[in-house]
Amino acid sequence: TIISSAADKIIRIYDSRAGTVAAETTGHEGVKASRLVFAAPGDRFVSTGFSRSRDREVCAWDVRNFTTPLFRNNLD
Repeated sequence: TIISSAADKIIRIYDSRAGTVAAETTGHEGVKASRLVFAAPGDRFVSTGFSRSRDREVCAWDVRNFTTPLFRNNLD
């Protein structure tokens, strides 16, 4: 499993064996780049980025239920 975020603000989960997009959702809405990292045991990941109002934020996601983050916390 590979996760990515791009300039289109979409977070994508790729199935590396099939070479296809397994799921996608809207990530952070700010204009600056976001970062992603898997959390153990591998079914969750954390993203950092910026909100539409330019506040720094962090989100935790579950790959099995990828429609909304488990939590979203503004840091500013």
